[in-house]
Amino acid sequence: MRDKYKGLVLATIVPLSILLVFTAATFNMKTGLEGINTYAPWSVSKGHHDAGLFWMTIWNCMEEGNVQDDDSNYHGEWPGGSGNNYHFHSTIWVGWQDEGGNVYVISSYTWDANVEWIPIEDAASHMWMSDQEGWPDYVEVVSDLDGWTYCDDSGAEEAGPIGLECERHSYQWGVPDHDDWIIYHYTLKNVSGKTLDKLYIGWPYDCDIGTSDYIDDLVGYEGNDNTDEWTNPTNPGEVWSVHSPDGIPDEYDAVNYDTPQPRSTSYMYDSDGNFPGYTGIRPFGYLGTYPDGEFVFASSQHSWDIMNDPQNDVYKYGYLIDTGVYEEIDTPYDWRMCPAFGPLDALHDGESIDFYLGHCMGADFSDPSRSILELRRNLDQMLADWLGGDGIPGTDDDWVVAGAPPSPKLILVPGDSKVDIHWSREYEPGKNLEQEPDSSTGVVDFDGYILWRSAIGFDTGWVAVAWWDKYTSDQTNCWRPWGWRNKSGPEDRQERVPDGIVDGSDPPRESTTEPDLRMAKQYTYENDLLPQLDEGPYYYFIDDGTYPENDPEWTDNRLKNGFRYFYSVVPYDFGSYRDELVIEPVMGGKVANQASAVPAPEVASDLSNVKVVPNPYIGSCDWEGWAPSLVREQKIAFINLPAKCTIDIYTLSGEWVDRIDYADKVYGVAYWGLSNFSKTGRPGLAIASGVYIYRVSTPDGEEKIGKFAIIVGSDEEAE
Repeated sequence: MRDKYKGLVLATIVPLSILLVFTAATFNMKTGLEGINTYAPWSVSKGHHDAGLFWMTIWNCMEEGNVQDDDSNYHGEWPGGSGNNYHFHSTIWVGWQDEGGNVYVISSYTWDANVEWIPIEDAASHMWMSDQEGWPDYVEVVSDLDGWTYCDDSGAEEAGPIGLECERHSYQWGVPDHDDWIIYHYTLKNVSGKTLDKLYIGWPYDCDIGTSDYIDDLVGYEGNDNTDEWTNPTNPGEVWSVHSPDGIPDEYDAVNYDTPQPRSTSYMYDSDGNFPGYTGIRPFGYLGTYPDGEFVFASSQHSWDIMNDPQNDVYKYGYLIDTGVYEEIDTPYDWRMCPAFGPLDALHDGESIDFYLGHCMGADFSDPSRSILELRRNLDQMLADWLGGDGIPGTDDDWVVAGAPPSPKLILVPGDSKVDIHWSREYEPGKNLEQEPDSSTGVVDFDGYILWRSAIGFDTGWVAVAWWDKYTSDQTNCWRPWGWRNKSGPEDRQERVPDGIVDGSDPPRESTTEPDLRMAKQYTYENDLLPQLDEGPYYYFIDDGTYPENDPEWTDNRLKNGFRYFYSVVPYDFGSYRDELVIEPVMGGKVANQASAVPAPEVASDLSNVKVVPNPYIGSCDWEGWAPSLVREQKIAFINLPAKCTIDIYTLSGEWVDRIDYADKVYGVAYWGLSNFSKTGRPGLAIASGVYIYRVSTPDGEEKIGKFAIIVGSDEEAE
């Protein structure tokens, strides 16, 4: 089959000459929801992939994304929890033409009540996820969170069913550097009673980058045109002038096959950069057994806009089989993309084939122009994981991903200019995360904790503020961040250090090549290994805490009252078990257990200490971060408030601007946003520069009047 793919070129339209040969096909679109359950006793069911950073809702009728208009659905939310969406709907197409010229394409699109993949067996009543009770015991769990459904094509109405069954087993990991994608593993079985020649497989993806911002998207492709290099912009691969992850400016991935293989990735992105992430899909797999099997990659890639959605099997089949002239799309709009592969060799009755589709995200938040490189890196890592972790086909089991220790549960206790962080060694009742074997290797390799802090949360702006490394003879098993910064920004790069013991300053002033017992007490949780150390003001056993008893705790001091801080305690282990690879620690995700708190003194009993911070506000302040949409969250805070009060804000001329009704018995802090600021007065407006008057009044009749100044500017001016 590899020979059939050589010389691939791509098209964005279906030539009329292709459509004219399918004279036996007719169009019969269903017009309502009536009858979609008549083929078999089944019901629509969904599950959620949310173990990694890329959140997606999947359905038991071979669909993904926002199949029903419901706020509880995830449609490519990345990073998870940010509200930024990179997907709307997708499904799988399987096309075939019989000897009489009749065309069949099996698909599902619930929005049009066109459900042709009908769940059967255990999937008929449920979209199974591996974290739920009742997961079928005959389905092996492969990843941190699996999904499983099984369908046949009995719902096909236009030309009727082909006679296929399709199993979709999806995988997702929560381990950093492996948490930006979802894998769909398909098993297609012929149950037609006849041999099926020349099947085609495709995936129409409607991504809608940014959801409400969906009409300014662009589509790109990294494919195969029988040349080794990106020599000019007409060669598939949009950014042809920069190196790929393997250091060579070519169109191939960095995984070690016998011969180079194209990435064959279709991708979509926001043309104006409001949402910097790139989302890409690539088919892959072997049809057969390595090395005699045939590698799966796209034989065609098509893009069309919302006005040209194919309305019948004839048009869909044309998209699957056509390899016309590749045309770069340079007009932003509401696009779809559809990679496909085929024709497949004869599939005899009772035979099955397996193949994969990877749906991946990538972004460089500090330089969005390089986001395509992050997507490539993730795509290459995804394939390396499939090939056993080393990128070499046929040498190891599929999907070897070193698992991070489970994430602990956090308890945050805010105080005056501080937050006390407590976490439990038990991630589930009776299960100690420090004694849990690696999910992939089976080795108990827990090695320590890192405490992260962010002013933003989600997966951005994190700074490591403390480590606790297991005190062992291994002097090269931990990391420390470098390039420290005291304000929010991209996650710091990391470098290896010869020992896990550093001093407690921020940033660290020193590190050691040998264990330094002067500093060890603060940075190890195993105090029984260090009995020779005396208690001192700079050394601290984290398991000396009492909240909860005998569990770790730490206090983050020197914080600013009234400002929200996000925390995550991330456990890590020794990393990969492969001797031939560099041993690097694997850390759990920061999204998994993050929590936030606002340090503040006790609620004030009067208004004497009420004030605005910062005052004046000039462009920004050091506690502000970047929202997930990359819009700066500009805000001021009223602090030292009583438990209940009303804050009215006026211009100097006496014009009322906004009101904050405040009630909180704990924190004594109220925020006022400077963009889209008004809750009651003028929603959607941004505050202008100037001097403002505030009046704080209590139910008892107390009042305090003060002033604050705002000087706003562009983000560049604020830096």
